[in-house]
Amino acid sequence: MRMMIALIIFGLLLLYSSFYFGIKYFDGKVEQDTYNAALKYDENKKIVRAYNIKTEIGNIFKDGDNIVIEGTVKSDVPIIIKNIKLDDISRSRQMEQSAKYNGNSFKIVVNDSLEGNYLVVSEVEVNNKTVRLEEPIYVK
Repeated sequence: MRMMIALIIFGLLLLYSSFYFGIKYFDGKVEQDTYNAALKYDENKKIVRAYNIKTEIGNIFKDGDNIVIEGTVKSDVPIIIKNIKLDDISRSRQMEQSAKYNGNSFKIVVNDSLEGNYLVVSEVEVNNKTVRLEEPIYVK
């Protein structure tokens, strides 16, 4: 009988902890059509691998209250940078920022000075297809 009560208590604690961590770390992203989203993700990865497209971060430095990120998007074939921005993945907030890109090089200036994990997100056009690239960075 004691073993049965211990197993029930253990099961309830396990269930509670899974709800706790599920709610705490859920980022809020939900896809309505998961099948097509997965197909699009796979196609994006296939294009990135086929043309060897990658984001290379050069300099990351603070200029007063601003974070400045410089880098390039490299590929085996000609590409066009359509959009590039910095996302705050750890705090899920919008940041005031400006981005300049010329050819394959870019410069992002963000009006923020918080240390943490960020994500450089770029949309690149290659052979009339748009792919999304994500490069994690850490700002000190």
